[in-house]
Amino acid sequence: MAGRPKIKMYEYTSEGYFVREYNSIQEVFNKYYEGKKRPLIYKDNKYAYLPNGNLICTSRLGRDNILKIKRIKASIYVPNAKENRRKIVVYNLASEPIATFRSAHIASVLTGIDRATIDSSIKASPKRTKKYSKTTELVFKYENDIVSL
Repeated sequence: MAGRPKIKMYEYTSEGYFVREYNSIQEVFNKYYEGKKRPLIYKDNKYAYLPNGNLICTSRLGRDNILKIKRIKASIYVPNAKENRRKIVVYNLASEPIATFRSAHIASVLTGIDRATIDSSIKASPKRTKKYSKTTELVFKYENDIVSL
């Protein structure tokens, strides 16, 4: 056998019912992702959600564990890393706040300014902030950071 050993995958519904066993991750890709490869299961996680809402995992978890995962995912007490990011505030040249974004990626998409420029503006010292504000006429800073032009 060449390459990595095949890893068995198990599919469960969101209610915790067993659906199917797959002989390898490639079978899952062929069925749900038309053979396209992408990271499905990361080292820290033993499960992932499929496009149809079902759960795919590397071991047989059983209904109780599937429902426990569902409760943890929906809990307001478990922090989600994406929601805990510091918000980005956009200022004009008069140091007045214009907009607030949840991430630099969203700010980049909505303003049309390159992500690298936004990141540089966020991390720039007050002296260097003038350089970025001249090119974009906007200043990007984290929420609660001091803005000086």
